[in-house]
Amino acid sequence: MPVAATPSAGDARRGRAVGAGVHRALPHALALAVYAALTVWLTWPVSRHLGDHALGIPGDNLGGVHTLSWVAGEVTSGRYPWSMEMAAWPGGGVVFHPSPLMELLSVPVTAAWNPVAAFNLLTLASFIACGYTAFLLCRHLTGSVPVALGAGALFTASGPHQFDLLFNTNAVWALPWLCLACLRWRRRPERWWEVALAASCLALSNFYFAGYYLPLVFAAFIPWPRWRDVTWVASTVAAVATTLFVTVIAYVPPLLAASDATRGQLEATAALTTSRPPTELLSLVIGSPQHPRLGGMFAGWAEGLDPTQAPLQGSAYLGLVVLVLAALGAVRAWRSGPWVLLGGTALVLMLGPELLVAGHRVMPLPYALLDHVPVLNFLRAPSRFYYLVSICLIVMAAFGLVRAAGWAARVPRAARLAPVAAVAVLAAGGVYDQLFRAPVPLTPVAPPAAYARLAALPAGTVLVEAPGGGFNDYQWLAYQYATGKPLVNDPSPRTTFTEPIPLYQNPFLRFTVAGPDSHEIPTDEAYAQAHGGRTDPARVAGVRQLGRQGVGYVVLHAHTIFGWASPADPGYVQQRRYLERYLGPPAYEDADVAVFALPGAPGLATLRAG
Repeated sequence: MPVAATPSAGDARRGRAVGAGVHRALPHALALAVYAALTVWLTWPVSRHLGDHALGIPGDNLGGVHTLSWVAGEVTSGRYPWSMEMAAWPGGGVVFHPSPLMELLSVPVTAAWNPVAAFNLLTLASFIACGYTAFLLCRHLTGSVPVALGAGALFTASGPHQFDLLFNTNAVWALPWLCLACLRWRRRPERWWEVALAASCLALSNFYFAGYYLPLVFAAFIPWPRWRDVTWVASTVAAVATTLFVTVIAYVPPLLAASDATRGQLEATAALTTSRPPTELLSLVIGSPQHPRLGGMFAGWAEGLDPTQAPLQGSAYLGLVVLVLAALGAVRAWRSGPWVLLGGTALVLMLGPELLVAGHRVMPLPYALLDHVPVLNFLRAPSRFYYLVSICLIVMAAFGLVRAAGWAARVPRAARLAPVAAVAVLAAGGVYDQLFRAPVPLTPVAPPAAYARLAALPAGTVLVEAPGGGFNDYQWLAYQYATGKPLVNDPSPRTTFTEPIPLYQNPFLRFTVAGPDSHEIPTDEAYAQAHGGRTDPARVAGVRQLGRQGVGYVVLHAHTIFGWASPADPGYVQQRRYLERYLGPPAYEDADVAVFALPGAPGLATLRAG
């Protein structure tokens, strides 16, 4: 009878190692599962529409969809896509917000599916990653998995995450990681590489983050008292210099190569004081009026505030539950790191150039000084400091949860799970308190069926989408992935915000079809009536000019997000008459679009035959 083999000591050690590895991995797997479920709940119902609806209200999200389409096309063609150039007539190459790391991660999804799905998945991944890195930071500080899980959920549910719903402005997952890396680095200077890696990821996730977060985080965590220690000086220089090198390489060469028009646009934007609005102080404690249960209460609290800065969106709300927990944990947080000082500094900057209280501008604040500092004067929106304020509050709130768990454990005859239950209830209450709206808005981005015909037109055929101007152009750029055809409608840079977009100086397009508005169409109708139905020679010359530049067709949309709801709208009727006056009847028409051909338009037979 065979004898069963006796397990060796090596087998036992390996079994114990595997068991220990599984035990160590469980909290991380649990955290990822919790934040994935929370993300689905906060962003419902986008999970059912990943490929045809973009998260958020129409506007910047459509520009983001186009950016991912552009980046994927350039990368798969072997070209460098991260240019600061804001117009590429007639190439259709507007870069929305340079976010090299996130955009690079989007390329496989865009290539395999479409840019709408990539936009949504990147945003959802940012939600999950933000919760997870906050979990890692708070677990390191408190040593408690339940507390860290609750703190990560609070950070995931914070206001801007639910308000912006953009893949690039939500990508602050490297911020808690950077704070964690700095804590490890302060104990072991040889870990400077992790600080540099986290800081570089943060900078490459959005070019704004490099200016908003990195200087303050480095200033807070660098061990200044050890400035005479050669090891620490070398470690600090290595971390900061590596981050600066990566940031400069990523953003400076494209900026230097940009056109004068683009640099003029950037400088004009930076010079606008209206691009740096103050944050209403009371909006920090007044939640979203669109909250599904508490909205009426918050709307009542907001009555009488400055309507331009009142918490109508709720995006600056810090959360009443979070604030109470942070107050409970402030003393312990003070002992664990620079959270109170860092969060307080960020809060002052978040309030903007003036203290705005109940609609009254009370006094100037330090943010106004940034107007006079080159590069930093590009930090347009003070409210973006919210995330730095938030992560510091979340750390303080995590220590508050530790205190609450301790109180629950001292309750007579309390169950062993009482501390965990207390943390779960408080964290769930904080998440619900911060809820912005349910369900979140979605923007349909499925191109009309006619785009299959437009895609079949010869390569290089340039299109004009009507009505153009403003966010309309973002909508048409988002459709561009279906055709790959360059568009006239790129929102080209302006030297000032009062001049018309240079591309629209064409006499046929200017203030008519391509925007930015159509106030010259009635003038053209009056001209035709006064001259026996004849067309304006200057506009006829503009049509010929467009033809020489490669423009083949004008696509007039019957249903738009920003123009009109249906062909019965007077604006549609007016634009259609204008196009027919200069281009004749449509070469193709269906319920969604009417396509007008310019003289010599390529592929006309293909368009008509479908």
